[in-house]
Amino acid sequence: PDPVPPPEPWRPELDFLSSLRPLPKQQRVAAALYYAADLPLSEVAGIMGISEGAVKSHLHRARHALRDLVKEE
Repeated sequence: PDPVPPPEPWRPELDFLSSLRPLPKQQRVAAALYYAADLPLSEVAGIMGISEGAVKSHLHRARHALRDLVKEE
């Protein structure tokens, strides 16, 4: 019989980024820039053209949405 191929190595950054797909665009962009690109809030706000408070709000909503998605699995 054919041997079972080894699983692909776990790449947390790609898994994280793919988990952002169902989120609304602003939440997805904020989370990717802040968590995956490791940018400070001020830079994320500048890139997105919004206030730091708005970035915090998008990140908060993204975390809650991701938590709900994980619970569903």
